[in-house]
Amino acid sequence: SSGINAEYGVLALLRPDIIKDLELVKHGLKWYYREHGSFTPLIDSDRSLIMSSDPAFTRDQIAQFSQNDAKNFEPYEAWLSKYARHMERLLDVIPPGESKLSYLRMLSARGLLPDLHEFLDLLTSPA
Repeated sequence: SSGINAEYGVLALLRPDIIKDLELVKHGLKWYYREHGSFTPLIDSDRSLIMSSDPAFTRDQIAQFSQNDAKNFEPYEAWLSKYARHMERLLDVIPPGESKLSYLRMLSARGLLPDLHEFLDLLTSPA
């Protein structure tokens, strides 16, 4: 063991192939999942927003600020989720001889990507 401790904020960014290739588990990689994904305190206020893996809890948190956003949270999550697996593919695979846009067009033509234009809007929109 190297005795090195590090915090990696978003485990999803540490790609599975990297973990495997570098044998990080063998070298002591451990990860811990938190119930609440994020905590955002508001400046000059005693209010905060906690995002959780529990949709009902998160919806109630959002409702403190906007009933409309709370109502639309789960449909928004469902919309986002339909593209998540395609994001994984783009991160892990670079098709030989093709650009990523060509790859996306191929996925769309085969019906594997629900809506190419919507997906590209998602990728290029501000957070």
